[in-house]
Amino acid sequence: MRHIRLIFIYLGAFISCSLFSTIGMQPMFIFILLTFYLFLFLIFPSIHTVFLTKNSSKVERFLQSNREKLLFHYTYALAHESKEKQQLLLKMIVEKEQHPNDHFYFKSSLALLSDEFDDAIEYAMQIPDEDLRHYTMAYVEINRGNTPRASILLQRLPFSWRRSTLEALLAFSEQKIDEFRENTTAALKNCRGIDRYTIDHLFNKCDIK
Repeated sequence: MRHIRLIFIYLGAFISCSLFSTIGMQPMFIFILLTFYLFLFLIFPSIHTVFLTKNSSKVERFLQSNREKLLFHYTYALAHESKEKQQLLLKMIVEKEQHPNDHFYFKSSLALLSDEFDDAIEYAMQIPDEDLRHYTMAYVEINRGNTPRASILLQRLPFSWRRSTLEALLAFSEQKIDEFRENTTAALKNCRGIDRYTIDHLFNKCDIK
């Protein structure tokens, strides 16, 4: 299906170029229009799916068709694959990702999967981005069961989907179901793309009693 779509897109580009040449349009204008056409039909749909959509099914189809890329495969694995598979993917990502924010975030995530909470905190503290650092540290503390420390950390975050996500998980850990549902709704409302897909599946794994 994907190949058929590409054939039609390139066929449309060819026909458009031929038409524009026939009517005497200058090559520079043809190039600009062709670039815009290809961006609109080839690049923008992926950008919309990754960053803008609220359609989790659309994101899942995108992740399934792009599992050859480590980050997309890992995101898909969070929702559907085993802990062992997630660990394997994280090890590969840590080796590849050298940007400090990504490198230490994924190192912290890898340590957390093995319940190595002290190591997870240590790696999280090395994340340069302040919001991501506090978010990651608070998430580790929630999983550790250290709710007082998690509460302090999440208060340092601006009001955003990240803060609402942590407040939802904190409420769930204390079985405050109404508060959990309220913050879940707020987080999903303010989040889009792959981030929304990830926290949606995270919330679905919470077993409400």
